[in-house]
Amino acid sequence: MDGLREKKKKEREERIFTAAIQLFNRKGFSQTTMKDIAQMSRLGVGTLYNYFPSKNDLLLEIMEKKLDQMENESQNFIEKLLQSKDNGVSILKKFIDYYLNYFFMLNKDIWNEAFMAFFSSSSYIQRGMRMDMRIISDLQNLLDKLQKKGLIASDVDTESASFIIYSTLAFQFMGFILFPDMKKEQFYQNLYSQLDLIYKGIKP
Repeated sequence: MDGLREKKKKEREERIFTAAIQLFNRKGFSQTTMKDIAQMSRLGVGTLYNYFPSKNDLLLEIMEKKLDQMENESQNFIEKLLQSKDNGVSILKKFIDYYLNYFFMLNKDIWNEAFMAFFSSSSYIQRGMRMDMRIISDLQNLLDKLQKKGLIASDVDTESASFIIYSTLAFQFMGFILFPDMKKEQFYQNLYSQLDLIYKGIKP
């Protein structure tokens, strides 16, 4: 019975997440109501609030669950990259692209509103920081493996390098979000040129 209840709960959460992402990207975060999300996910508003006490909590939960999924799949993705004949910087860029799928789950306009939601309380900021740290940890895992393969220098501090790389990604992504005229192509060009410079500093 508990297993059936848990299965139904997960199915409801998936409906809620799918509806919320579609509505956020279509109407905007601030213009989407919990009632809108409940209707699209075929639930009562009260039931939705039983799952998520606010729209901010719902958005953060979506981001955390998506990150769970990507982390579960990242190890296989990393192993495939390492088995390829790509050089270190190419592997690094493909890994960054993999996690950018996570960031681009929401469109550019929604991210502006999402940042406001995330910075509205210290608990939300802490949850956001924990997600950042999880990606940094996965990035360090990749750098450790690249180091063992001789694709980055043996004396590189992979923990520090992972923070530098993620900081570069975060800064460029913030610029992409905050500058309305910046296109994805320019974002990738800026990011890749900086990754090239970082890799030159850590390659053997």
